[in-house]
Amino acid sequence: MYTLYYLNRNYQLGTIKTDTLDTPILIPEDLVFCNLRKGINFIKEPHKCIDFTDTERLIITSEFTDTQLLKDYDFRKQNTYLTPLCPIEEPLILDSVTFASINWNYSTIVDVEDSRDNVTFAVYDPDKLNGTSNDNYYSHSFFRLHDKVRNIYSNVIEYYRPE
Repeated sequence: MYTLYYLNRNYQLGTIKTDTLDTPILIPEDLVFCNLRKGINFIKEPHKCIDFTDTERLIITSEFTDTQLLKDYDFRKQNTYLTPLCPIEEPLILDSVTFASINWNYSTIVDVEDSRDNVTFAVYDPDKLNGTSNDNYYSHSFFRLHDKVRNIYSNVIEYYRPE
């Protein structure tokens, strides 16, 4: 969840909450964005793909407190949109599953999940993949990743244990 903080023409603070910044966000009144938060953490260097103006970026990245400088500022207009310039959220992609490894490239911690039927997934136990053939491990399974913070899932990869 993102929270966008803004000042309106009367210098009153307001907020807009959104699940993602990858979709256009309707601007409810004439405003200037002054801060951005993801979850509980403030973002001091906004992503290059967020359509903030140079002045908004200056306000967000600095400890800007002089609102009088905004009196001549060209505020964003009501009923316009803050639009993404390119993808902002990193996609969650499972690259490969082999007998020795499960591979992906993602900047935050995720759960690896496996399933026998490609329907019911549970957090993966690595001992099952590397166990001996006498274990109760099944030879055919499905794997995916789960980002609990963003509540998104990766693609599913079907895996066959080598005989």
